[in-house]
Amino acid sequence: RAEALKKFRRLGTKPLPALLPDNGDPEDVHIFVIGDWGTYPGTGINMASDWTEQMWNTHCFRGARSPQHWKEAKANGYTTAAKVTRSWGGGRPICGSMHLECSWDKGGASKNNRCNPDHDAFWRDHYAQQNVATSMTDLARERKPSFIINTADNFYYAGVESTTDPLWSMMFEELYPDQSLQIPWLGSLGNHDYGGHTCDVCLWPKIGHRDNRRDSPCSQAMIDYDTEHDWQWPNNKKVRWVLPMKGENRWYMKSFDFKKGNVTIDVFVIDTNKAHVSSQCHSSCPDSVAPKCVSFFMQLWTRQRAWLLPALEQSTANWKMVVGHAPPENFEESLMEEMRDRGVSVFMAGHVHQLRHDRHPSGIEVIVSGSGGGYQSAGGGTSYTLHETQDYGFATIHAQWDKLTVEYVNDQGRVLWDPIVIPKVDLVQEGLLKKLREAAIKSDVPATKDAIGKAKAHGVDDSYIYAAAMAGVKAFEATGGMTWVHMEPKLMKAGAATTSAILASWTTEESLPTEVTKLAVPARCCTPMTVPHSQTVLCDSTKELCSSQQMAKNARGAGAAAMLWVSKEQAQADSQDAEAFDIPVASIPKSFVLDVPSWLGNQDEEIFITFTGGEKGYEKSLDAARTAGVPETIIEAAILAAKQRRAEEHVQAAMATTDQQVIKAALAMAEEFGAESDLIEQVQPQPEPAGLKRAVARRKLAILILQDSLASADQNCKDFNAVHDMIQQAKALEVGPTDKAEGCRKDLAVTALNAALELGSACKDPLSVAVSWCKLAGGLDSRIEDAEKKCDKEVAAASRRTLLIVLVLLVLLGAGAGVVLYSKRRPQAPPQPSPGGIELLEAESAS
Repeated sequence: RAEALKKFRRLGTKPLPALLPDNGDPEDVHIFVIGDWGTYPGTGINMASDWTEQMWNTHCFRGARSPQHWKEAKANGYTTAAKVTRSWGGGRPICGSMHLECSWDKGGASKNNRCNPDHDAFWRDHYAQQNVATSMTDLARERKPSFIINTADNFYYAGVESTTDPLWSMMFEELYPDQSLQIPWLGSLGNHDYGGHTCDVCLWPKIGHRDNRRDSPCSQAMIDYDTEHDWQWPNNKKVRWVLPMKGENRWYMKSFDFKKGNVTIDVFVIDTNKAHVSSQCHSSCPDSVAPKCVSFFMQLWTRQRAWLLPALEQSTANWKMVVGHAPPENFEESLMEEMRDRGVSVFMAGHVHQLRHDRHPSGIEVIVSGSGGGYQSAGGGTSYTLHETQDYGFATIHAQWDKLTVEYVNDQGRVLWDPIVIPKVDLVQEGLLKKLREAAIKSDVPATKDAIGKAKAHGVDDSYIYAAAMAGVKAFEATGGMTWVHMEPKLMKAGAATTSAILASWTTEESLPTEVTKLAVPARCCTPMTVPHSQTVLCDSTKELCSSQQMAKNARGAGAAAMLWVSKEQAQADSQDAEAFDIPVASIPKSFVLDVPSWLGNQDEEIFITFTGGEKGYEKSLDAARTAGVPETIIEAAILAAKQRRAEEHVQAAMATTDQQVIKAALAMAEEFGAESDLIEQVQPQPEPAGLKRAVARRKLAILILQDSLASADQNCKDFNAVHDMIQQAKALEVGPTDKAEGCRKDLAVTALNAALELGSACKDPLSVAVSWCKLAGGLDSRIEDAEKKCDKEVAAASRRTLLIVLVLLVLLGAGAGVVLYSKRRPQAPPQPSPGGIELLEAESAS
């Protein structure tokens, strides 16, 4: 341990400086892009100083600490690869973040070599951040990057607590110490930097004993780690970390002027955590804090937008780049259009743990670099994705005045695809693509065809053309009657969003309101309500227990124009309640309206609802794209992406229930369509030596099953190992009570102890197993001592009996040997000759 501390804490928490190569004015300008790199505690060499070999053997499996330890464990006969792969499942064993998929997602059977320590893939996960750091260092020595773009989620799982948190040293300073990486790291803040699935204690301090947050994440600490907020290029910097945010304004801009390289770059860093308020606030903060959390991120988004757009207009740089944590599919597309109109060429993001390049319909190139070391679970592309991979790695940009050249490099130093060249903004091309997008949104086939033809004639790349042509496809899973619901708050304008909704079985597309309506939220929907006439009412079936027909009947009686129904299922017609059928009902995901209560806390707020499309409109937009010449492969990708979104909504809805079958069905749907966004990332738990934290989806399912098993442990008290594993998992997941299971475990241990003693002198080996069980059960020390004494007496008695028998046998053998010797020495009569032929004849004759 002392050696480990010396080796892995050699830098302490001392920040390394930024010393600019070529005095900040190189001829070739290179930029590196990395994100989601702070490996979870418990994994790889990062935790060599905190997890002892015994802890690895206990929490994970024998030899799990390193390849060398694994080889030794096998050589000593302690374990095998087959034994390890069979052990995965149900959240066990706990082997650090990089092996979460093995523990929770169908275990080793589904992940093949990644869950088998006999294969390199297992150890590639184990040392992911270290491998990426090595690959990045090797390339940095060659290319001499000027600065690094950091797309956030810097320290898993719950950020840092202070500027002296050991994680600064362990996950940042010590991992990237090379001189080539002692350059500015332009940072941003991701959902895990605010605490992930816990709640920022600096923004919202803990209040009272009911505030049960176990971690103490502090996003302000990351801001304060940058001690020179006024730093400007091309000056050196005492601390390479760059995060000059001011108070609650979580954005900034830095300018770079490379005279020898003849290129200027403006980098705008924004906060995209509005996209994660569901998990960040509602699932992670105490009830008293959640509204403040939502308000913080929503208001931040509004203020930030008001800063960003004018700042982009004022920029005269050759290249305008915007950096955020969440990729564009996680927030409204209108911002991408507005940024493109102001000359933005590149948007850089992380969050989804993959390397990915998108050609967004807005015309902006999207560099997703989110696989710097975080576990490879989240992912998924879009209908406009050019390349994607789950490889660990980072991205590089070679900036010239007329083009950017982007490459993606994996953790083994391999360039993954041909370089992607981003040309300087062509204003004529931009105008053509904008007209194409506008025509596609209207499903105007002639105008779309005409715009495609003009774009091709101008020489616009097909990928740009088809991305723009798909802007009109409001794709979603087309099952049953569908509509699009657009919500637009008057004050919280940044919250405007559109979702696909399932129409109740009695609702026709033609019955949907054609005019914009206001949203009303009655106190109750299961009883007669009073709302302003011709408004759309919001009813939540997860909070009230009555049928959708009853709610619709009450809404109709109040003169409502339509009803938004938060539910897990589609509303079916009931012939006994025909009065309800003349009001349209649209079933929406709960996540769509999570912010509504906090908005309506402001008496001046108004929320407007617009219904459009329906299944016919959806098919019309798809047909328009096909007719206009968009390849079927691109259309199919858009449909798949829509199904993935629908699957994610099902998982979100399933979280409101304790029905195991509902959760299983939602997870099966997510798996069927390969849904791997933030929602599916939340499915994974947080591993750490002390246990696992907050449950969502798959983890919630495991807890429900575990709770059932604990409740019936006394009735199914048969297998000690199964019961012990159940108790260990319950402790890890903080589930209880475990008294029945612990009683069962103790009974089984005592039974095994007694059974071993009944074997008499053969008790030794069975007793050894029974004793180990008793120690695990605890509180049986006197029983163990008595049993060991009795077994020792039995073995000693058996040994004495065996010795006596041996002595008797030796005596008997000695006596037998004397008889044989005497018989050999006794005199013998001389031998008589045998009769010959004559004697025989004579004897015959005589007879």
